[in-house]
Amino acid sequence: MPLSVLMVGAGEYIAGYVPTTHGAASDKPAGVVALTCFDLRRLGMVQRILLCDICGIKLPEVRHTIKSKIGDVYRGMDVSLECFPADDVECDPEAVHKVCGPSAYIVILLACPVPDKESHAFMTTMSIPGNINHGRECEDTITLLTQWRNKQDGSLGTAMYTASWVTPRADAHTQQHFHYMGSNGEVRVDQAHRGYSQATDCGGYSSLNPLYMRYVPDSLGYFAGQTGYGYQSIAQFIQACQELNAGMRTMSDIQIEGNLALVDDTLAVTAILEAGRRSLDAGGMPVSICYDSQGRPVNLVLMDAGSNNIQKSLYS
Repeated sequence: MPLSVLMVGAGEYIAGYVPTTHGAASDKPAGVVALTCFDLRRLGMVQRILLCDICGIKLPEVRHTIKSKIGDVYRGMDVSLECFPADDVECDPEAVHKVCGPSAYIVILLACPVPDKESHAFMTTMSIPGNINHGRECEDTITLLTQWRNKQDGSLGTAMYTASWVTPRADAHTQQHFHYMGSNGEVRVDQAHRGYSQATDCGGYSSLNPLYMRYVPDSLGYFAGQTGYGYQSIAQFIQACQELNAGMRTMSDIQIEGNLALVDDTLAVTAILEAGRRSLDAGGMPVSICYDSQGRPVNLVLMDAGSNNIQKSLYS
């Protein structure tokens, strides 16, 4: 049975809408979520599509972007959708709660604001206060230094994590990379460069990611990006919801398959992020992550750097 979809947020990832000079990134010029949902509706997996944002006055521009980048580009693509709040509403942070009722929707959340790239020319790996997050004071860039303990032999490992919402314009949208050095070897991953690049007079040099989404229509004019992992991550989620509703699969089945990120899978990452947040708020004091017998993080404690005494329970 086709499902209804509620998309929350009307920015780059959902609709390809970025109201800046640079516009949407080269790897998602027409967005990902809305395009995928429109195509899934064409294929019979989705029926009603809703879009909700806190700012109603920008929705006409968002609909125009969707029409020009999706509706006018792909053959047979119906881009009709219901938008909330009304177009004359400047700001309504509670809009999503008004849309969500007793009906069953798939809720796709987008919590990250699009940064103002033109006002941040240089970044460092220090914590930099900024006001890009809708006027709220926050860090543009953070770095966490983390110590891990091997449960089997007690050996220690050190990890450094850096994340940033702002970056100067470069060849790739995000400079994602991972390096692991272990006792018996190392692993290096370059997520920013996939071996494909292009250079144009108007856009300059850029590194491409053809595995993410394909935006070029096929020979008949239809959307042909169904094999990209950006598309698949959403399509598999919607298919799983359909099969769960129909009793064809269980949550245990999905967990064993391991293709979708479930809440339990994100606990460790959430604990690291929250521990970093609490450490920053406490002036850089260490925060310890406590685990239960199943290896799941259950508590965060602020610790005195000198004595390692627990100061305060932070999370449970």
